[in-house]
Amino acid sequence: MRKMTLPNFLIIGEHKAGTTSLYAYLRQHPQIFMPALKEPRFFSFDARYHSHQTRKISPIRTLDEYVKLFAPVTTETAIGEASPEYMPSEVAAVNIRATIPHAKLIVSLRNPIERVYSSYLMRARAHKVGSFADELDDFTDNRSHAYPNLCRYLNIFPREQIKIVLFDDMKSDTAKVVRELFAFLDVDPEFAPNLDARNVGGIPKFKRFDAAIRAASKTLGRLGIQPPEPIRRAARMVRRSNMDKPPPMDPALRSKLADIFRDDISQLQVLLRRDLSHWLA
Repeated sequence: MRKMTLPNFLIIGEHKAGTTSLYAYLRQHPQIFMPALKEPRFFSFDARYHSHQTRKISPIRTLDEYVKLFAPVTTETAIGEASPEYMPSEVAAVNIRATIPHAKLIVSLRNPIERVYSSYLMRARAHKVGSFADELDDFTDNRSHAYPNLCRYLNIFPREQIKIVLFDDMKSDTAKVVRELFAFLDVDPEFAPNLDARNVGGIPKFKRFDAAIRAASKTLGRLGIQPPEPIRRAARMVRRSNMDKPPPMDPALRSKLADIFRDDISQLQVLLRRDLSHWLA
């Protein structure tokens, strides 16, 4: 009887804080297995509230479905997946603890002011939406505050099982961050993956074209199909060429967001023992 394989590490978020890039970098390592489906969202699925959702939003709902994602594992020693929905979820931490209590957790954090604006731009790429000012409340509820979300994990997992990565560091020295993550996962830290940026933001010149590329990528992921790297690289280049630089955030809105997130950032500074005052500048 084949042994049931479950992950021993998870990339848990936040949204728009580099999880797509981390997923792409880590899964290149020969000692790491990550399924083609990014964001299974298994541990954040709550049948009481999510059963009505489509499989596009909640793709993996049972343990049997989840285990099948890891059936292709052979000799890899670090087995993981990436679901940024785990970070704000009220049930994911408890579910992870109950199922894989010794799993290592990778948390990526980003300046919340920049992160919520990036989230808005992503929604604007996919849908017709109002202005950022009109949509602001949807992006600044309690789920968007990193400190309480992080504490939910720190309260039930040993600190040594959690690796916190700042988006700032990923931008300034990607290779160093990736090496540290390889060491955290006990795989060869000298392996050098392709560090091309993934999921680069912006405003698409042609929305339908961009939507078609994203839809094709997600469909392949749900089917467990992984195109060869040259094809994936070409798709990224084509999509990037369709992107215009996003408009700058209105200074008045930036000031409002700074007020909303000031306490959250202050608490993170203390917890991480790191100066984050530039996030409020």
